[in-house]
Amino acid sequence: MMETLRGWLLGLTAAALAVSLLTAMLPKGETIRRIAGLAGGLILLLAVVQPLLRVRWEELTWRYETYQREMDRQTEAYQAAYADSLSGDIADRTAAYISEKAASLGIDCRVQVEVRTEDGLPLPYGASLDVERDQVLSDYMAQELGIPVSRQSWQPEE
Repeated sequence: MMETLRGWLLGLTAAALAVSLLTAMLPKGETIRRIAGLAGGLILLLAVVQPLLRVRWEELTWRYETYQREMDRQTEAYQAAYADSLSGDIADRTAAYISEKAASLGIDCRVQVEVRTEDGLPLPYGASLDVERDQVLSDYMAQELGIPVSRQSWQPEE
């Protein structure tokens, strides 16, 4: 990259020097100086845009598409990691809510919550408790947390 920039600057400097020498060697005539000035300007313009004439546009398009695919893949990976993290947080917090409610009812238990994604949102789906079924706690989970009785598992430890 630096070598390319160096070559471009050398070419630009050489073109400017050549145009200056040519202009200095011209006779004093008005018309010929104007023509030489126009030709010199075109030479300098060509020296400035020369790197653009050598660009392989197909290669740049391919590189852009490759980078775009990589960015899309990374975005999907980050979104999946975020969704997993969010699901874990929701499961932990829901289990904590159930445990707090159980403790307020005088029930000592361990709770596990299953989370599923619906319409792109992770929501509590089911709950497993290691105690006998309690109607008040069961109703709380159904009404407040959206976990119906059919997805509640009550299995006391033996």
